[in-house]
Formats: sequence, structure tokens, C-alpha cells
Amino acid sequence: MKLVALTRVKIDGDVIEEFVRHTLQYVDELFIVDNASPDATREILQALQGEGLPLTILEDDHVEVRADLITNYVRDVFARTGADYVLPLDADEFLRVESRAALTAAFETLPPRTHGLVPWITYVPVQQEDRTEPRVLARIRYRLRKEPWQFYKVFVSRSFAEEPGAAFIPGTHDVQLPDRTPLPKSALPGVALSHFPVRSIGQIQSKALLGWSAFLAVGYDLVPGHDAEDGMAAQWRKLYEELRVDPNWSDDTFYRAAANYFGNQAAASPELVYDPLLPVPRHCTPAEPSLLVVAIAFTRHLVRSYAKLKRENQHLSAQLVSPAK
Repeated sequence: MKLVALTRVKIDGDVIEEFVRHTLQYVDELFIVDNASPDATREILQALQGEGLPLTILEDDHVEVRADLITNYVRDVFARTGADYVLPLDADEFLRVESRAALTAAFETLPPRTHGLVPWITYVPVQQEDRTEPRVLARIRYRLRKEPWQFYKVFVSRSFAEEPGAAFIPGTHDVQLPDRTPLPKSALPGVALSHFPVRSIGQIQSKALLGWSAFLAVGYDLVPGHDAEDGMAAQWRKLYEELRVDPNWSDDTFYRAAANYFGNQAAASPELVYDPLLPVPRHCTPAEPSLLVVAIAFTRHLVRSYAKLKRENQHLSAQLVSPAK
């Protein structure tokens, strides 16, 4: 059985090396799309590729969140590799399974043309951790005892590529047909994803700035029902608004945001469980870019994208008004 993972990353330099080394313990190949990261993400990926790891680096410069991008990338990976399953992952998601053999066995339990569902297990930083430890898996070792809402990711079988209308919803949390009919899915036994969405003040502030902006770029807040405090973008909106009001976060603000990432930040601290993942080797420890550096890079990216779109619209308008020959 051939397993291939696909990841689209943006400003994940603090965790990308650990993600790559961990993931390649379980899959045959890894494809990573770098979305104009304004940090050391690309340089780290190139260094890992230089080691001879089965890693392919792609790139795009889209500002907005678009599920069709992942759909197209997954189809491309199936075409390139002939994979039996493609695992769309984020750089903060670490496979939690006993071994590669156990992962293969889990996929073998799925009925034909059925996709695998994998639950999130959210890890959070705590005040007693060693903040000088650069390795995320060695530093963040507590998880929520109970998820506020249980989210799942979907790993797709080759039948996804054989179904012309099959597509992901945002976040790769489900797959469906154009009429929104869900495709068949079943839980992968013994498999979960350890999720590390909050890792440092600089990291989560940068993610809040870029994450909510990516949803705004597609008018997410203008769609009826999507401007409420729910949905997949709710956590980005909460953090973005807090950042906009005051970017000088205290440690208390940071740990509260981490512990209540998907919940009510005014609520009492959730119960945590000590449940560390096994750390992997790490050789790169890049400096964390300041929020100002990230904002400047993102502004440049945004303006260039606007200019490109404007040129394309002008070209299209010129074609429409040109007299027929």
C-alpha cells in the first residue's frame, strides 16, 4: 500500500522540521506546498530535501482560503504517485498511530471506495513547560482531556481522484460531491492526529493575523451565518480581534488563548492530561520573525496579489470590448 501526505504551509518554520521527520515515519512520500511563508519555512524544507528525504516542495501565492486548491493538489498527487491514499495534513498535525504497519492495517479495514476519518487531539502549552526547549514535541506535552468540539480530518482513497466532482470542504474536514452529498467515510481504528495549533506568542499572533485575513479575502465575514462566533474561522476571528485591540500579550493572555483555542476564552481552564509524543530529531532552530516583519511581508504579498488580479481583469476587459475580426 502506498501512502502519500500533502501539506500546505505558511509561516510554520518553528515546527516544520519536526512535522516532516515525524510524518515520513508513516508515509512513503510527502508533498509540501509553501504558501509564500515570510519566515524560514522554505529554507528548512530545502535543507530537508537536500538530505535525500522523499519530499517534494511546491509553491503558491494565493492569499485566500480556498478548498478547491487542496482538492486540485490532492488530485495532482494521486496522478503523480499512484498512491492508494493521500493524507492531507497541516504542519501542526502529527500522526498518532503505533507504527506504519498499524496505519496500513487501519486503512485495510476500510470498505472499497471509502475514506478514512481521523479525530483531532489538541495539545496546549502550559506555564510549567521549558520555554527554552525549541522542539515542539519535547516542549508541549499536555493535551485536553476532552475536546470542546470533536473535529475530524479525512484521508482520501484513490476513488476520490476517480470521482470528477469530489471535493474537499475548507479545512479538509470532509469530502463531498457538487450537490453536497457526503462521500462514504469510516473511522480509521487506532489512528488520531495530535494537533499543536498554539506554540508561542509570536507564532499564534502571526497565525491570527494571516489566518483571519485569509478568510476575509474570500468574504467569509459577509456570508450570512459566518459572522457569528462559530464555524471553522471562529478561533481566528477571536484571536485577530484580541490582537487588533492590543498586540502586547501577557503570558496569561497567551496561555488562556492556548487552553481555550476552540472554546470560550472566558471559561475556566480546561482539564489537561500529560500525554507526550515521542520527539524527533531537529537540526534547524530559526529565529522567530517579529509580528511587524510578518505584517510587512504579508502586506507586500497582498498588494502584489491585488496588482496581479487587476492586470488580469484589465486584460479580460480589453478582450471583451475588442471588435470582432
